Amino acid sequence: MLYTGRGLASGMSSRVPAAMIRGLFVKVDPSSPVFVKTGAGSLSLKAGAVVEVAGRAFRTTVDEAVVMPTLTAGSDYAVYVCADGTVRADASFSAPIGYTTANSRQIGGFHYGLIAAGTTIDGGSGFRSFSQLTRSGTTTSGSAMITGLSQTSDLFAGLSVAGTGVGTAAVILSIDSASQITLSVNSTASASVTLTLTNSGLAWTQAQVDAIAGINGYSLWDLLWRPSSPDPRGMALVSGLFWSDIYLLGINHITVGTSASGQTIADGSSLPKIPVIFGGDGSKTYSGFRWHVANEVLANYAKTTPTSQQFPVLSYGVQENTSCSTDPVTTQHQAGFTSLWGIEQAVGCMNTFGERGGPYSAAAWTASSSGRGTYYDAPSVGVYGGRWDYAALSGSQCEFWASTLATASNNLGARGVCRHVNLGGGL
Repeated sequence: MLYTGRGLASGMSSRVPAAMIRGLFVKVDPSSPVFVKTGAGSLSLKAGAVVEVAGRAFRTTVDEAVVMPTLTAGSDYAVYVCADGTVRADASFSAPIGYTTANSRQIGGFHYGLIAAGTTIDGGSGFRSFSQLTRSGTTTSGSAMITGLSQTSDLFAGLSVAGTGVGTAAVILSIDSASQITLSVNSTASASVTLTLTNSGLAWTQAQVDAIAGINGYSLWDLLWRPSSPDPRGMALVSGLFWSDIYLLGINHITVGTSASGQTIADGSSLPKIPVIFGGDGSKTYSGFRWHVANEVLANYAKTTPTSQQFPVLSYGVQENTSCSTDPVTTQHQAGFTSLWGIEQAVGCMNTFGERGGPYSAAAWTASSSGRGTYYDAPSVGVYGGRWDYAALSGSQCEFWASTLATASNNLGARGVCRHVNLGGGL
């Protein structure tokens, strides 16, 4: 129960006129959200927070546990302070169950992601625990060097072999029944051998997996710490710099927003609905999914496509140099393609639109396919990440600058980003 009454500030009492505290929201640490993740499915409102609800100011003297509903993977929740002094999360963004807007106040929220509570670093989850290991010496019998791989193809996802005293042809790499990499050196090796196996992706720690398992710790937002988009659902703060949609843009963004789980991905074959402000009626779709269309849809939510500076950061942590092999069709978790910030299908699943400004295409007048003007000598469009059949070409630094403004494809989608807003310690 939150405290209310005397002690809110020097000389302040419960009789202070409501007009003096209306809209009050204060937190002790302006450099972080007002909530702290305490478990895969639990949050607390930090000590020292002051929140006005229904004309009364409530203050936390200790971290206050948020009362949680049954949490569903891939869903967004708002957090409220209620007039009875409780702090509650609810799937409704109007008021928690049993309360109204008159006796509750929304102060923030979070996303409960698709990484299950208790997920560990292993091949099945896609979070690799190795980056570089070295073995010295000569042996004809293998010994386990790397564990947690589920299939042989995992071995070659960004993995390279280098060393002294032996060529790579003399190295035997395999995965045994215990899902371990076994390294053997055959008889052609010299007497002194040093081998280094390196994977170019992130060597995940369990703490990093825990940060996005269940409640995505990077998705926490409050009234002062939030994305610049008015719709914070399904977004995560990337490296403290900007917010990214966790999921690829879906065709039904009008009802679920631009970032939602289990949605049909918008691409050249599955066309998104037209926002009302741009002439839509709630059901009408675009005639194609090109760069202009992707940015028009995202602009409706005060978002843009990422730049070539932003994309490698938001997608860092994925399994590099590999792809998911088949068209994913829907927004989902696919092992190995989740970034450090919990961004799903970040690479190797769908190419995504980026900025303009690459090499210029052929100089010619080209009419817009939507009938909205004609462009001349237009710069190429950046496409990032790699599609499902790109295999070794995909990765967090994959860029393709040969697409034009007219390019549309069933393997080319979009993801929204926006600025980070930090309004300080209080309203």
